[in-house]
Amino acid sequence: SFTRQANRTLATYASYTAGSQILILQIQSVNSSSQLIPGTFDNVVYYLSGAGLFRQIFPNSASTRPAITKKLASGVNSLAFTYNNASYVLVTEVQSDITVQENSGGQTRSITLSSKARLRNY
Repeated sequence: SFTRQANRTLATYASYTAGSQILILQIQSVNSSSQLIPGTFDNVVYYLSGAGLFRQIFPNSASTRPAITKKLASGVNSLAFTYNNASYVLVTEVQSDITVQENSGGQTRSITLSSKARLRNY
């Protein structure tokens, strides 16, 4: 998970503003040997768009991590990111709760997944 690799959370990046449905992480960039590049960071944004959960990676120009947008889940009914501090630069732990709903055979099935992750070095 990128959350465990994260150096910190950010309040904003590009057109995104962090909140209960948007998580912005700063992670250390990697070189072509998959080694960390000191003092250089990529940004990863998790967000809900319609009923889809997406992850978008914004690499630093020195990073070999690819710039990509990936749909992680469909049929998302609710998403909530909870931070253990109101100041994003002081966040050390992020909890995510996601509920996915699917209609199948005339029945609605719902599953809720929750996870809590500590950022790197905490």
